[in-house]
Amino acid sequence: MGKKSFILGGIIGFVLGSRAGRDQYEKLKAMSQDLWQSDAVQHGVAKVEDTVGAAARNQASNLTDKVADLVKDKIHSGKSDKDAHLDSYVSGGDKPMAPAEPGPKA
Repeated sequence: MGKKSFILGGIIGFVLGSRAGRDQYEKLKAMSQDLWQSDAVQHGVAKVEDTVGAAARNQASNLTDKVADLVKDKIHSGKSDKDAHLDSYVSGGDKPMAPAEPGPKA
């Protein structure tokens, strides 16, 4: 809603400014700046920032806990299929081709 209100305010300001002249536009601009900088509006902005910040920290903490739990489960559950395949490869089950011998130097 904030974005839509901002755009609507901009359109209204443009229309009023173009119809009434630059002087009215400047008055409207000054009034909107005064409103934005008022204590009541800034108090509301601070409350919203605090609420959003707390929610973001809470979600980040929850996500970190879930990732840590998944990593612990993976470690404690043993090796994955990929790990077993790598062990087979390293132990000689699927030996890679030997590197080519260098040829005579010219």
